[in-house]
Amino acid sequence: MAETQMRSMTPEEFYEWQLDQDERYELVDGVPVPLRAMTGASNVHDAILVNCIGQLYAHLRGKPCRVASADTALRTSIRTSRRPDVTVDCAPLDGRSYEAQRPTVVIEVLSPSTRKIDRFTKLEEYRRHPSLRHILLIDPDAVAASSIRAPTKAPGLTSI
Repeated sequence: MAETQMRSMTPEEFYEWQLDQDERYELVDGVPVPLRAMTGASNVHDAILVNCIGQLYAHLRGKPCRVASADTALRTSIRTSRRPDVTVDCAPLDGRSYEAQRPTVVIEVLSPSTRKIDRFTKLEEYRRHPSLRHILLIDPDAVAASSIRAPTKAPGLTSI
C-alpha cells in the first residue's frame, strides 16, 4: 500500500493520487483520510446498501438521474470530498469525473466506527451542499432511518 501523502491536495490531485492506492480515502480539508471502516462492513450494512441501490436503480431507470455507490465522491467544500454510501446524481454522466456533479440525495448507513462523523460532521457538510435535497441516515442497530430535507434547493431540479 502506498503511504499517505500529508501535503495538501486539491480534489483533482486527490482523485489522481487515489487511483494508485490500495484502500479508499476521503479528502478532508485537503488531506487524504483513509476510510478503514468501509472495508469489511457487516452483512446487515451491506444488505441495506444493496437494497437502497436496487430500489433507487429501479425507480430511476429511464430518468435523467442515476444511483451511485461510494466509489463516487461528493465535493462538500473546496478542499473536502466525501464518499456517501449511496448518491443520486442528476447531472449528465461524465465518464472522466470521479465525483457527483449534481447530487440530489445521499444515503449514509451508520456503523459503530462511522456513526459520530456521519451524524454530525458529514451531515452538516451535506446540509450546506447547494444541490442536495434529501439526506437519509439509516441506523441498522436501531432499525431506524432519519430523512433530513436539505435546506437549500438548486433551481430547475426535477423530482426523482
